[in-house]
Amino acid sequence: MIDLEPDKISDKVERIMKEHGWLISRKRAEVLARSGEDHLERRLKIPEILSGAVQGSRITYIEGRVDRVLGKFHVGEGRNKIFRRSMILADGDESITFTLWGNSADIVDCIPVRRGDTVGIRNLSLDRIGKEYELQSTGDTSITKLAEGGSVVTDFSTLGYVERDIDIGGRLVVVENAERLGAGFSEARSMIISDGKREARLLVWRSLGRAFEDIPIGSRIIAESISVRKGNHDIEMNAGSSSRLLVLDNIQEKSKDL
Repeated sequence: MIDLEPDKISDKVERIMKEHGWLISRKRAEVLARSGEDHLERRLKIPEILSGAVQGSRITYIEGRVDRVLGKFHVGEGRNKIFRRSMILADGDESITFTLWGNSADIVDCIPVRRGDTVGIRNLSLDRIGKEYELQSTGDTSITKLAEGGSVVTDFSTLGYVERDIDIGGRLVVVENAERLGAGFSEARSMIISDGKREARLLVWRSLGRAFEDIPIGSRIIAESISVRKGNHDIEMNAGSSSRLLVLDNIQEKSKDL
């Protein structure tokens, strides 16, 4: 316990409350101030964060279910180019976007994080983007996978005739040459994947297809958020704008996105 003057205690209480987005009581903040601690180690729920949102607040720890992992993009050019990647975190009926910047953008691939997983995230900030609040990574952000989540279909015989927004797992059999398809003549590439018994054709678009030119045949892959049409003799799969492909290469897992 630290013996501080009342004015210094009051200043420290205000700082701690602001740092945590005013999501803790003044009494609890005073206990932290007197103990010499600066951070509150507890799980914050997304509804709490949104209801007490304050621009620039630092969040020490949050848990949530990954609703979706979005693509990796870059902003700026040349020396000013920086990569960013976002994921949607859900907690009950509430959700919030969490964006990782720079080297942190690769964390979700190294773990890897998939939709449906439950994760714990430390050291992030809360910022207002337009009318919405978003969580942003900081220089010391870390992510821990707490539980595996979403299911992956690895037996194609269980697929319905029409499926949407599902995850498929299989082995890469063939990667075909790119071609121009659709009204806008967008670049597309077909891949043949197998569940060990049946094969399916997966159509991937633009940069997602180009990224798989040098993926070894026989690699295990997971295709997230795809649509399926199954006929009597063939299975057609289509990767959309929110799709993501994970390449499972022994222990290390690599990912590609649109």
